[in-house]
Amino acid sequence: GGVDLLEVYYYDSEGIRNFWGSFLQLATEMLSFSKPLIASITGHSPAGGCILACACDYRVMADNEKYQIGLNEMAVGIAPRESILLLYAFWIGTRKAYQYLLEGYLMNGKEAFDLGLVDELVPLDQTLAQAEQKMQQYLKLPASAFRQTKKALKGGLVKAMSVNYEADLDLLHTQLMSDESRAIMGQVV
Repeated sequence: GGVDLLEVYYYDSEGIRNFWGSFLQLATEMLSFSKPLIASITGHSPAGGCILACACDYRVMADNEKYQIGLNEMAVGIAPRESILLLYAFWIGTRKAYQYLLEGYLMNGKEAFDLGLVDELVPLDQTLAQAEQKMQQYLKLPASAFRQTKKALKGGLVKAMSVNYEADLDLLHTQLMSDESRAIMGQVV
């Protein structure tokens, strides 16, 4: 799932800063994790759930046309930071990331698979087993070469997530405390 708006909406200024700071830090740590990291997506994965899935090396999603994935922050009054656009675009391309972020568009598993946001669609009861199988495949590779290759492939993203961390957190905090964002999230809640 995504971030629990029912909880986050009621955070005060300090709570918002702490939660979102921890969330952005977690996403950055997952992105820079040197070992294989596989997402097993067994339901909806909007917003925060999609960001965490994008930080993984491989994503297995349950094949159910009802399940949606994507970054719909705009629809709930949150403007994603540039680093999140880059992370999303890494998997689906800049043009689609731009378009989908502006629209707050959520896609079903088939669309996500076709765009490269998810790597496999499997029946719900097979998602974890398939993720574990992919993990075993990655673990058979030379560990040092895997780490170095992963660092080379994702190094620019890790830097983008880290370089403006405080400024991004300040902007996000200001936005989430604004009357406009509070009103939109209040309607959603």
